[in-house]
Amino acid sequence: MGLIWTDGPGWQEQRRFSLRVLRDFGFGRNIMQQRILEEMFYQFEILDHKIETSPGHKLEFEPAPFLDLLIGSVINKILVGYRYDESNIEELKKLKGGMDKQFDALTPVDMVVFNEFTYKLPGFKQRWDVVADPQVEIIKHLLDLIRKRRAAIKNGTHVIHPQEGANDYIDAYLIEMQRREDVGEHMGYFSDKWMAANLLDLYVGGTETSISSLLWTFLYMLNKPEIGEKLRAEVMKTTGGNRHVEITDKAAMPYSNAVLTEILRISNILTFNILHETTTDTMVGDYMIPKGTVITPQVSVVLRDQGLFSNPFEFDPDRYLDPKIGKQLEKKVIPFGLGKRACLGESLARAEIFLISAYKRAVSVYYQLRLTIQVLSSP
Repeated sequence: MGLIWTDGPGWQEQRRFSLRVLRDFGFGRNIMQQRILEEMFYQFEILDHKIETSPGHKLEFEPAPFLDLLIGSVINKILVGYRYDESNIEELKKLKGGMDKQFDALTPVDMVVFNEFTYKLPGFKQRWDVVADPQVEIIKHLLDLIRKRRAAIKNGTHVIHPQEGANDYIDAYLIEMQRREDVGEHMGYFSDKWMAANLLDLYVGGTETSISSLLWTFLYMLNKPEIGEKLRAEVMKTTGGNRHVEITDKAAMPYSNAVLTEILRISNILTFNILHETTTDTMVGDYMIPKGTVITPQVSVVLRDQGLFSNPFEFDPDRYLDPKIGKQLEKKVIPFGLGKRACLGESLARAEIFLISAYKRAVSVYYQLRLTIQVLSSP
């Protein structure tokens, strides 16, 4: 179940529905920026207050938990309808901790080997428990959220208005299930279990890439302060220093775009992509890959291709500013994948990375961060 690890009619139905819902919630439109900025202002205001009330107006903090809270709140409001704060921070920690455990354990071999039958075989069960247990716990949590939403609707404490649209993904899913029941339409693959699996995949797609990319952004800016100053100068020139950066400013900020593109390339956030399947017999070099073969695209090979990127292990944003090849190179940076299996959260992730990385460069307060990163993917 879900949007990442499945295929066939169920995947097609659920992905089509999810894409429509996400577009309704602003993915790829200006309303998405409003959602990000609203949460960004809220979380940074809390951080600013902590800085102002700290001795010497200095605060040492770890950016990873802060970004977990910020990015997690953006996607949680879209999916479940509320932000994370001090009152429910343990829920976020539980959810994020489970996702981290699953990512730490999962390998491409697991994705190929395990299915509904093989996990029962002798010798496989122990490995399956390591890979699957974190996901099982998360799904239980999400099913509990769905159960509570159904109970709230039943007792009148949560009201949905189908004609006015849904407040979040859970509402949208329940509205669709109710619509199908009312008109006698087959329920298809719609169920609470599918909804929970979709929620998990959307959480992953809406958080992991953004958080990791922003951490790498901070790391490179700390190690290359001259690039950080160029970014700040471009932001100040674009905004005049009296407003925040907006998505519409991207066209006037080529250097910022180049830096963020290079970070997405060299950080190689996902060292392996999700499974794909060849739809026809395919020649790759001298090798024939038969139709129906399950493959794992190695995106990292493209991102580090010496034939495309000169000195591929060097951090060089200027490569995208070359008037002859810059635009073509930018198209080769594909950390979110390609085609119908591309990451559903790409537009959200790109907007978050652009807006958040630029935010505090546009005002007089300039954060000095002491950064500690557990390196999972060496640039």
